[in-house]
Amino acid sequence: MPGKRRKQTTNKEAKCRLCGGVVVEKRQETTYRHIPGFIYDTEKKKYFRITHEIQCKMSSQEVNKESKICKKCSEVKRKRLKKQQNSSFVKFIMSRQYQQTDPLISQSEAMEKLVQQYRVRQSSKLHLTHVYAPEFAVSSIHPDLKHQRILTLYKTSGSEDPVVQFHQVSKDKNHKMSIVPGSSMMKDQLVTSLNWSPHPKTIDFFLITLLGHGDKWGEGLLFQVEELTQRFLGRYPMNRHSVWTSAWNKNPLYDNIISLGASNLALTFDVNTRHRLLRFPSVSDTFAQQFAFKVRASSGKYLPPHPSKNSSYDPIIRKWDLRMQRIVREYHGHVNQNTLRLPIFVDSTDSLLFAAGEDSLTRVWSVRTGEIVRTIPYPDKESKQIVQVPALCYSDEWGGPGGLPGLMYATNDNVRLYST
Repeated sequence: MPGKRRKQTTNKEAKCRLCGGVVVEKRQETTYRHIPGFIYDTEKKKYFRITHEIQCKMSSQEVNKESKICKKCSEVKRKRLKKQQNSSFVKFIMSRQYQQTDPLISQSEAMEKLVQQYRVRQSSKLHLTHVYAPEFAVSSIHPDLKHQRILTLYKTSGSEDPVVQFHQVSKDKNHKMSIVPGSSMMKDQLVTSLNWSPHPKTIDFFLITLLGHGDKWGEGLLFQVEELTQRFLGRYPMNRHSVWTSAWNKNPLYDNIISLGASNLALTFDVNTRHRLLRFPSVSDTFAQQFAFKVRASSGKYLPPHPSKNSSYDPIIRKWDLRMQRIVREYHGHVNQNTLRLPIFVDSTDSLLFAAGEDSLTRVWSVRTGEIVRTIPYPDKESKQIVQVPALCYSDEWGGPGGLPGLMYATNDNVRLYST
């Protein structure tokens, strides 16, 4: 049934369904002669008799046309969706599932519920390169700034020489993590610490410290990773001292400053020139250190909380507030009687505390309440002959932005990822 067509330009105003602002839409419409009981289809270019199904379809299309979004809101929505695509599963859950369905639940409670659902998502075997060792076991894991590479420290059977190796960590579209081994090196001294650079421009640099023995004194060694190989850059000797710990300044204004904790003192070095800068004497060996450039302020006003967590040879992990210089929380159940510097980890939201004890059990505490929310047993088929304490490391994004969240759990030459 023919009708007369006429083109005209109209300005239609509508309210933005997000901010309530006015949305002006300019469009060129082609009008057709109105015939009672019929509707004109612009795609098929013909009239149809109005039925109940066509009437319902027309009403839904009108509702969709009326719900407009202004340019500002659409840009904010686009950036938010892009940020969610580049975030990990944990961050997506935190921003969508828990906050929208139950706004009364806190971030800490959400993370506690997630860790209770942790299971072994995948397992991988580690292989040594350029070094031969009949049996070895992972004793510690250290990720880089973007969690795309890890440093592993091994103990070997029949020899006291430790092995240091780095690995590439990546993820695929099926949310599976792959660990590609890089070059490894064996040292004739005890390796006391491993540190990646915390700055983007020196992300390929890592620092290891050697304890020293006999006529060899402790020292720090700087390396640079190039694809699957590593290159030696510099040496930081500590004459007549043993080296126990190391730290890299996280202040971006002083990204070239490192510190080596030795017997009865700590020394700071310039990474570029290898010159000694400051000397801090101590009444005992320096077993722990960290740069804290935001603890004090010239105004004297309170800054945001600066909690610090430490453990000792008793079954308690303590949380300190450095501003008030007192203990604010205790975490009971940790087992450590004679092992020096058993590591503890806290997730990025400061909700969960991970630690493995000498009884080979891994415990997860709630930072908020101090209660144990999860216990991970040692695998039954794994041997404890070389290392009886599993190596742990937690990350929200294994493999880079948008990566896999979870706890990396290593025993002997096996690495497991505990995740949801």
